[in-house]
Amino acid sequence: MSITVTLTVPEPGDAEFSAKMRTLFLALNTWAVEANVMAGEMEQVEKWVSGTTYTEGQVVWSPITYKKYRRKNNGGGTTDPSSDTTNWEIQTIALPSQAGNALKVLKTDGAFLYWGFGGLIESIAVIADVKSSGSDGGSFSAGARRIRELNTEIADPNGIVSINGNEFTLQTGKYFTEWMTPAYRVGKHQSFLYNVDDATDEQDGSPGFSSDTTFNALSYSVGTHLLTVSDGPKEYRIEHDGEISRSNDGFGIGSDRGGDEIFTTVKIFKLAG
Repeated sequence: MSITVTLTVPEPGDAEFSAKMRTLFLALNTWAVEANVMAGEMEQVEKWVSGTTYTEGQVVWSPITYKKYRRKNNGGGTTDPSSDTTNWEIQTIALPSQAGNALKVLKTDGAFLYWGFGGLIESIAVIADVKSSGSDGGSFSAGARRIRELNTEIADPNGIVSINGNEFTLQTGKYFTEWMTPAYRVGKHQSFLYNVDDATDEQDGSPGFSSDTTFNALSYSVGTHLLTVSDGPKEYRIEHDGEISRSNDGFGIGSDRGGDEIFTTVKIFKLAG
């Protein structure tokens, strides 16, 4: 049963304000009756009492756990429903599987429950150029942009990105991206987040410098960008431009300390909404 709504509150200054308000107040009696009927139609949950006979489908709450239980058959007994799974079924809300969803919160899209990250971030992924211990990043040739290698998904719990041929694919949505690209002894250098499908730069990275003559230190070009993919899927890649060619280790020099050598790295945060 639903509550009948047939009237609206008259505006001040209405010539029939008094008459309409009287009609409105009289209608409250009808609404009160309908509200009481609706309340009576709702499932009434009473405290379970030992020795009482209950009908199949009847719901009670346990004085031990304070949770609700539904009777599976007609009958009674002296065992609290929380300890009598033969005759009582606990009433719970079915939740999505928790497997693989550590640190996430329960969310809803208005129709279904699902696990997601709280606040603005729905999911994260990290992709990178990962090589074996002792490997260098590769040769850096001056004179044009070079495509940085991306070969490994370090983390992607919800499958928001895929890699193919040093390009990564994103579906329709909003993303916050961060990347860092190392360079060694190539002079001035700069990276770029490049949109392959639209053949355009999405964002320039920071300028970097790694001397080829003195203070031969590793240098990074880093970048951040709020990326909106309106008609995905779309493919992206990291490009890098350097001033001086450098064989073998221009894309970064390995540490040879026993662990993987990680060079270009891209972090992707999928945003809500």
